[in-house]
Amino acid sequence: MSPSIRSGAELACDVLQQLGVAHVFGLPGTQNVSIYEALRRSTLRTVVATHELSATMMANGYYRSSGRLAALVTIPGPGFTWALTGLAEASLDSAALLHLVGEPPRAPGTCFQLQAIDQPAIARPLVKAVHRIGRFDEIGPVLAAAHAQALAGEPGPVLVQIARVALEARAVAPSFPTAAADTPVTDAVALEPVIRAVAAARRCVILAGQGCHGAADLLVRLAERLSAAVVTTTSGRGAVAEDHPMSLGFELAGTGAGTLNALIATSDLVLAIGCKFSHNGSRGFGLHLQADKLIHIDAAPEVLHQRLHGGRGGEGLPEAQGEDRAGFLKDLGGHPLVRRKGRRAVRAPRRPKLAGHGRRVIAYSQPARRLPPRCPFTGPALSISLPAAPAGAARDLVKVPVP
Repeated sequence: MSPSIRSGAELACDVLQQLGVAHVFGLPGTQNVSIYEALRRSTLRTVVATHELSATMMANGYYRSSGRLAALVTIPGPGFTWALTGLAEASLDSAALLHLVGEPPRAPGTCFQLQAIDQPAIARPLVKAVHRIGRFDEIGPVLAAAHAQALAGEPGPVLVQIARVALEARAVAPSFPTAAADTPVTDAVALEPVIRAVAAARRCVILAGQGCHGAADLLVRLAERLSAAVVTTTSGRGAVAEDHPMSLGFELAGTGAGTLNALIATSDLVLAIGCKFSHNGSRGFGLHLQADKLIHIDAAPEVLHQRLHGGRGGEGLPEAQGEDRAGFLKDLGGHPLVRRKGRRAVRAPRRPKLAGHGRRVIAYSQPARRLPPRCPFTGPALSISLPAAPAGAARDLVKVPVP
């Protein structure tokens, strides 16, 4: 069989497919017609938005809901600048995406080219990395490197600027080995103190952030094994179903910190997994977390050691840094000490009653088809009324024990 002759745009589509990309969001324009023609003939699903900001937000939401990276394709200049807000959102949301943008025209001895702005300099503060493809033979290696960077550690956006000459060139498609994804290995040394702390805890709260979405089933299994109350950040919503018996539901956690702080005060261990305690994730920095009861697990080293306003000091519990939250949760939940703890706990029966910590502490009135959020701790209770519910809906009365 004779070697295949491909255009640079067709090769870019082939490489994206080899890397596991299935969706491309963006808008066609004069400068990227070649890549959209190649997309039209490929098996990649192309989603054309009304403008580049919408396309970037779509790629962001696609990653957050599926855990899969999508490509964003825009023209240079105005298409690029329209996408900047979405890139910033993806960076703050830890959402991986690959932004493929045309390079503004350049020619020796000419100035003031059409839409010629310094795109890398503008984007650099908002993205994990900036790459440039200037030749046909750079397409495969550069896209593979950019894809790996977007997903490594804390996920985020990566910008790839592609010269028009590279997209329109035609040559024999080179073969390049796609590097096998490294399988992260949980650090047994880092895990051991976490296991000891979890096994000794009697009243555990799990704060789940967006980083838990790739291991939602393991998170639920761990919460059930520990009989731990689960609260999610805004970006973490959906990691645990809000009608699950161990979930406190977002209407309880919400944007205020008072109820959550009362719950944390009665706990003896807080597992913060995949959350960076940003403004929204910490209820406006209102969470009061004590160092001596917090275990923080995250992929980004800079996220660890974060101390919130109002937290009390003390000898801190371990912080675990690692890219593989799924492996960490699997190893933690499967450890004999934690499994033994789970066997001692009574599973929640079919009726809406949470077992494992004695009597119920939630008084509720909700439709029978939905299990209410509940708190598994016992003790004197502080009654907290939630905001008024919409007309026709029941109003909850949540009782959180106080020391």
